[in-house]
Amino acid sequence: MSFRVGPWSAAATAALLLGFQLALQTHLSRVDSQTADEAVHLSAGYSYWEWRSLSLNPEHPPLVKLLAAASVRLLHPKFPTIEHRERLDDFFYDSWFENRALGEAFLYKAGNDADRLLWFGRLPATLLTLLLGASIFLVGARFFGPLGGLLGTALYVFDPTIAAHGHLITTDVAVSLGGVAVLAATWRFAHEPHVANAILLGLACGLAAIAKFTAIIFLPIVLGVVVLRCGALGLVRRAPQLMVAGLVAWFMILAVYGFSLAVPPAVLSVSTVVTTTNHHALAVHPILDRTYSLLRYVAVPRAYFKGLMLMLAHVTGGHDAFLLGARSQYGWWYYFPVVFVTKTPIPVLLLLVIAASVAATRWREPARWYWLAAAGAYIILAMTSRADLGIRHLMPAQAFLFIGIGGLAEDLPTRRGLAMLTAGLLVWLIVGFARSGDQYLAYYNESVGDGGYRIAVDSNLDWGQDLKRIRTYLDRHPEIDRPYVEYPWDGPSSLDYYGIRHMSSDAATPNASGVLIISTTMLWDPRWAFIRSLPIEDRVTPGVFVYRLPSVP
Repeated sequence: MSFRVGPWSAAATAALLLGFQLALQTHLSRVDSQTADEAVHLSAGYSYWEWRSLSLNPEHPPLVKLLAAASVRLLHPKFPTIEHRERLDDFFYDSWFENRALGEAFLYKAGNDADRLLWFGRLPATLLTLLLGASIFLVGARFFGPLGGLLGTALYVFDPTIAAHGHLITTDVAVSLGGVAVLAATWRFAHEPHVANAILLGLACGLAAIAKFTAIIFLPIVLGVVVLRCGALGLVRRAPQLMVAGLVAWFMILAVYGFSLAVPPAVLSVSTVVTTTNHHALAVHPILDRTYSLLRYVAVPRAYFKGLMLMLAHVTGGHDAFLLGARSQYGWWYYFPVVFVTKTPIPVLLLLVIAASVAATRWREPARWYWLAAAGAYIILAMTSRADLGIRHLMPAQAFLFIGIGGLAEDLPTRRGLAMLTAGLLVWLIVGFARSGDQYLAYYNESVGDGGYRIAVDSNLDWGQDLKRIRTYLDRHPEIDRPYVEYPWDGPSSLDYYGIRHMSSDAATPNASGVLIISTTMLWDPRWAFIRSLPIEDRVTPGVFVYRLPSVP
């Protein structure tokens, strides 16, 4: 058995794999209802084109939203109005409520075809997913040869998390693409630190910055790589080139934000801070007032730095989350390791252990451990966040791991046992992927089975994608008439839009009788504690359960 492959045959096979991914993402774009943030991003992006203002949804950079809305504009949909739009321009105003209401109205109340809007809006996301897959192949091939690029691409295509999120109007794939570009450009700059490579590094950092604010995690990784390669003194010597990279990245940010040079306003007191909610309160603590007053003159464009502040407020302030039977506003340091180990396919975990073991024995070859170490650094930095919302936030690290595991390809032609083991693990991965059906977002590996709802929920299990599957389930079970439905992800109008005849979940009390259909994410709300003692009558999907409420005389 030969494990040598030429560049053209590897590229052709990678193209076939990505063609499969395109078909899969196109299918999922049709069967998945909108997840929690998609209507928010899509309506915000549409407002950018309509209003020529980036005031809505500032906590995410505009790149993905602009691309999704540009595709939807081809349909000429009806766009709802919003009251008191002028207050959205207040630097200290959080427009979270307005954006949620606008997104729901855009899809379900304005007379538009919600499924068609979503399908068109998801097209750019799917193309970004294909571009990320192509980047993994090209970078992997550059580091480890054609077979290395092909191995990384196969792991990427058959990863359930990538399949689940690759078509969604979110920022996770885009920032992963930016991350691969940043790490590849950093390697090149660290080995050849001239101005041309500094410009490439700046372009990569700029791409990551306009994709998602959490891209700031890449900065310490970049500096760490340069220091390890060149030493502390070398970092000082390369400061001018790094400044060039920073200016290029800043110029890209400035361009996306319309070359606005307005500085953020001064804060006279904490009482001047206005928010609609404490969801992501944008506030400056009195101790930091003077620092803010000094830095605000370089915080340009101000809309970008407002979003960055919102993101930092979110990750430091926390977000209500669930893990292993417990709920917390402030998260757990071990949250991401737990979801990574339980939601990553076991064959990939085994390949990771093998690749890391081999890299450890060849530590004098930095290319072998570069991507694996970068993934580890990213996960460690992500663990400092108090907003524990799902494995999707580790997607950049996953992309690095796929490339790094591809390093095994250098050993396959000469180590027959390793080659056979790798082939067997790939078969296991593909079979497990096929057995998931189209329930990739809810995927947990064999160590968990169907108990994923006891591990972690939200975007790890049910995030709003199953609304149309609930409708199909009720069509197949006409004996269930007007069940209670607790599925708030897409807003109350979404249930009526899809013709789901239901009763309000507010009436589903311990004294009620009837059928309750509930998202497993909502199941862990204290209000539903009495439900958890009842047997699960049926499962619409791994993330949506059916209960028979007891009738109390």
